[in-house]
Amino acid sequence: MKKVVLSTLASFSTLILRSLPALAASKPVELCPPGAVCTGTTTDPGVIIGNILNFLFILAAILSVAFLIWGGIKWITANGDKTKVQSARDTIIGAIIGLVVAFAAYFIINIVLTLLFGHGLGEMTVPTIFQ
Repeated sequence: MKKVVLSTLASFSTLILRSLPALAASKPVELCPPGAVCTGTTTDPGVIIGNILNFLFILAAILSVAFLIWGGIKWITANGDKTKVQSARDTIIGAIIGLVVAFAAYFIINIVLTLLFGHGLGEMTVPTIFQ
């Protein structure tokens, strides 16, 4: 078993190390190419709100995964104690529910914004009253 794990690890590390020079040699991505009309600057309030919401959804997903791992660690260290196992099970169930709620909220908000306004969270714009 150790040989299989070590050979798999060696294969993946070789693939990753061989792809690094190709990644370093790639051309930089231009966010706003010359001559193009770019909208949604970083000072646009809609883009800022969209970025904040994206960050909060990512944070919620990371916290849910962290609680899922914590529940697994609690379960492993419970040593068969029924109250500790139940506590770990509750932590895992709560983490899974939190993860599902975070993903569902993100997708529902993106779908609603796309259907109503034609833009997702990353492309929100706030209309201006005065030009």
